[in-house]
Amino acid sequence: MNRVGYVRVSTVDQKTDRQLVGLEDKGLNHIYSDKVSGSVAFGDRPSGRRLLRDVEQGKIDEIHFWSVDRVGRDIKDITNVLHGFMERGVQVVIHKEGLRLLTPDGKPNPTSTLVLSVMTAIAQIERIAIRERAAEGLAVARAKGRLIGRKKGTTETRDKFLAKPKSMLIRRYLEKGHTIVETSKLAGCSTTTCVKVKRLMAA
Repeated sequence: MNRVGYVRVSTVDQKTDRQLVGLEDKGLNHIYSDKVSGSVAFGDRPSGRRLLRDVEQGKIDEIHFWSVDRVGRDIKDITNVLHGFMERGVQVVIHKEGLRLLTPDGKPNPTSTLVLSVMTAIAQIERIAIRERAAEGLAVARAKGRLIGRKKGTTETRDKFLAKPKSMLIRRYLEKGHTIVETSKLAGCSTTTCVKVKRLMAA
């Protein structure tokens, strides 16, 4: 049986150590790893795309995730990905939540499916709430006349900008030949930022 794992962190400076420790004693044959925002669709991630291809080719029997948010942050994408695995008879194990999506006879586990649906919905609601609180905080700060962002009159050097973790992640995707739009999705940032990095790389 080919049993594999999948781990993901959001930025280049984060590490997958905690997830790997959680999966290291599971007897897995291979670990797929991505460093990309959870808002990027599973199929648009380098390792996510390879995992989907290997599943389609019948190479995978069982996939292990440490937690459901490693699959992604969007309910629709998580549901499509996991149900796609199940439809091909691939067992999905999510350790933190204690879920196995197929029963021993290969049929969908109704209890696990229900729990998964509730958890992904809660995760997305929390993510939206965090964004709303951040936006409200900025609005209050602006209303009080506080400065948001870099102090007026200051500049940032080319090398300092390109040394930022996000800029380094963008550079990595651009150097691999990804387009601006693809890089924007993979890095979880705006196309404007990607264009700026590309321009400074050539300067």
